[in-house]
Amino acid sequence: MNFKTLPKNDKGVPHILEHLATCGSERFEIRDPFMKMVKRSLNTFMNAMTGPDFTCYPFSTTNQKDFENLMEIYLDISYRPRLRL
Repeated sequence: MNFKTLPKNDKGVPHILEHLATCGSERFEIRDPFMKMVKRSLNTFMNAMTGPDFTCYPFSTTNQKDFENLMEIYLDISYRPRLRL
């Protein structure tokens, strides 16, 4: 998933939001579901990154069920983040 995140200034808000988004969502309220799924997944790649005008949450796996599980979590942290410390 890739989102256009045009910054209003150079304070790093999109990057901060990227990290906060991976700290929990409405459906996955546990602390840091992103790091927990890294340990339990068959993923071949998982990350989150912010560029000058975008934020993306890429992942890959060779297992269909794992892909569905990861997609469910990624969609929730992307569209319904809790944004709490």
